[in-house]
Amino acid sequence: MDPIGVILDFIRSNNPTKILRLDNNNISDNDTLLLASALKKNSNLQQLNLRNNKITEEGEKTLLNAMFDPTSMDSLVESNHTCMAYTYDTKKPSVVVQRPPIETEVLDINADDNINIQQKIRKKVVLALCGVDGSLSLIYLISMIFPFN
Repeated sequence: MDPIGVILDFIRSNNPTKILRLDNNNISDNDTLLLASALKKNSNLQQLNLRNNKITEEGEKTLLNAMFDPTSMDSLVESNHTCMAYTYDTKKPSVVVQRPPIETEVLDINADDNINIQQKIRKKVVLALCGVDGSLSLIYLISMIFPFN
């Protein structure tokens, strides 16, 4: 089995490991699709270190989607509510990447050890329902409950 396959099986197994360091492993955006799928099966991992790999902004979005998938109420509840993925490149410490506010809020929710998973889910549901201006979007709520397609 290839090394990424072993890692994916390990993550999917929901091992009690809290921190997994995979920095400097040539992990690419294609690998983040597989990692995101495995993360959805894991409720123990709290930190996934992917620094200094070949992950672009697209791969970061894929990982964020594993932690916050607002496409439906079911996918939102099934998102990983414990893990934080670190992907920035430490070889460029002078470059500060401005992350989108949604990512910051999701990482803050996942990092909060003072609330349980049900409370994290509730916070993410409210986050998904909030518009850019902070208002609640009833149209989005209705579309999540009654999909238009």
